[in-house]
Amino acid sequence: MIKSEPLLFSILNKAIDKISAEEHQKISAKWAAPKAIERVDYELVYTISAFSLVIVLLIVFWNRKLAKQISIANEATEALKKAQDQLYSIMEWSPLPQPSTMKVTMR
Repeated sequence: MIKSEPLLFSILNKAIDKISAEEHQKISAKWAAPKAIERVDYELVYTISAFSLVIVLLIVFWNRKLAKQISIANEATEALKKAQDQLYSIMEWSPLPQPSTMKVTMR
Protein backbone atom coordinates (compact mmCIF):
# COMPACT_ATOMS: atom_id res chain seq x y z
CA MET A 1 0.00 0.00 0.00
CA ILE A 2 2.92 2.35 0.71
CA LYS A 3 4.47 1.57 -2.68
CA SER A 4 1.31 2.81 -4.33
CA GLU A 5 1.81 6.13 -2.48
CA PRO A 6 5.37 7.23 -3.35
CA LEU A 7 5.13 10.52 -1.45
CA LEU A 8 4.06 8.78 1.77
CA PHE A 9 6.78 6.15 1.23
CA SER A 10 9.40 8.89 0.92
CA ILE A 11 8.20 10.72 4.05
CA LEU A 12 8.26 7.53 6.15
CA ASN A 13 11.74 6.60 4.94
CA LYS A 14 13.07 10.07 5.84
CA ALA A 15 11.48 9.84 9.31
CA ILE A 16 13.01 6.40 9.89
CA ASP A 17 16.43 7.62 8.73
CA LYS A 18 16.35 10.44 11.31
CA ILE A 19 15.91 7.96 14.19
CA SER A 20 19.25 7.19 15.83
CA ALA A 21 20.62 3.65 16.24
CA GLU A 22 20.07 3.86 19.99
CA GLU A 23 16.41 4.76 19.50
CA HIS A 24 16.09 1.89 16.98
CA GLN A 25 17.36 -0.50 19.67
CA LYS A 26 14.98 0.91 22.29
CA ILE A 27 12.03 0.57 19.93
CA SER A 28 13.06 -2.96 18.94
CA ALA A 29 13.58 -3.92 22.59
CA LYS A 30 10.17 -2.58 23.50
CA TRP A 31 8.14 -4.05 20.64
CA ALA A 32 10.05 -7.12 19.48
CA ALA A 33 11.43 -8.48 22.75
CA PRO A 34 10.23 -11.94 23.70
CA LYS A 35 7.98 -11.71 26.68
CA ALA A 36 8.77 -13.94 29.63
CA ILE A 37 5.86 -16.11 30.61
CA GLU A 38 5.38 -16.01 34.33
CA ARG A 39 4.49 -19.16 36.20
CA VAL A 40 0.77 -19.30 36.76
CA ASP A 41 -0.28 -19.76 40.38
CA TYR A 42 -2.97 -22.43 40.44
CA GLU A 43 -3.62 -22.24 44.18
CA LEU A 44 -6.84 -20.25 43.74
CA VAL A 45 -8.02 -22.63 41.01
CA TYR A 46 -7.35 -25.63 43.26
CA THR A 47 -9.09 -23.99 46.20
CA ILE A 48 -12.21 -23.13 44.20
CA SER A 49 -12.25 -26.60 42.62
CA ALA A 50 -11.98 -28.31 46.02
CA PHE A 51 -14.72 -26.10 47.49
CA SER A 52 -16.97 -26.81 44.49
CA LEU A 53 -16.32 -30.55 44.79
CA VAL A 54 -17.25 -30.50 48.48
CA ILE A 55 -20.50 -28.68 47.68
CA VAL A 56 -21.37 -31.13 44.89
CA LEU A 57 -20.64 -34.11 47.17
CA LEU A 58 -22.84 -32.63 49.91
CA ILE A 59 -25.67 -32.12 47.42
CA VAL A 60 -25.33 -35.71 46.15
CA PHE A 61 -25.25 -37.06 49.72
CA TRP A 62 -28.33 -35.03 50.69
CA ASN A 63 -30.13 -36.11 47.51
CA ARG A 64 -29.46 -39.80 48.24
CA LYS A 65 -30.63 -39.36 51.82
CA LEU A 66 -33.87 -37.71 50.69
CA ALA A 67 -34.43 -40.37 48.03
CA LYS A 68 -34.08 -43.08 50.68
CA GLN A 69 -36.55 -41.30 52.98
CA ILE A 70 -39.01 -40.88 50.11
CA SER A 71 -38.68 -44.57 49.26
CA ILE A 72 -39.38 -45.54 52.89
CA ALA A 73 -42.39 -43.18 53.01
CA ASN A 74 -43.75 -44.62 49.75
CA GLU A 75 -43.38 -48.17 51.06
CA ALA A 76 -45.18 -47.20 54.28
CA THR A 77 -47.95 -45.53 52.29
CA GLU A 78 -48.40 -48.64 50.16
CA ALA A 79 -48.48 -50.85 53.27
CA LEU A 80 -51.10 -48.59 54.88
CA LYS A 81 -53.18 -48.57 51.71
CA LYS A 82 -53.02 -52.36 51.54
CA ALA A 83 -54.02 -52.67 55.22
CA GLN A 84 -56.85 -50.18 54.70
CA ASP A 85 -58.12 -52.13 51.68
CA GLN A 86 -58.02 -55.35 53.70
CA LEU A 87 -59.92 -53.69 56.54
CA TYR A 88 -62.58 -52.37 54.16
CA SER A 89 -62.86 -55.80 52.59
CA ILE A 90 -63.30 -57.44 55.98
CA MET A 91 -65.85 -54.86 57.04
CA GLU A 92 -67.70 -55.19 53.75
CA TRP A 93 -68.04 -58.96 53.98
CA SER A 94 -68.59 -59.08 57.74
CA PRO A 95 -71.94 -60.59 58.77
CA LEU A 96 -72.04 -58.35 61.83
CA PRO A 97 -74.03 -55.16 61.65
CA GLN A 98 -71.92 -52.05 61.42
CA PRO A 99 -72.89 -48.69 62.79
CA SER A 100 -73.20 -46.00 60.17
CA THR A 101 -70.55 -43.94 61.95
CA MET A 102 -67.91 -46.57 61.14
CA LYS A 103 -68.44 -46.36 57.43
CA VAL A 104 -65.70 -44.37 55.84
CA THR A 105 -65.70 -43.62 52.17
CA MET A 106 -62.11 -42.85 51.32
CA ARG A 107 -61.96 -44.53 47.96
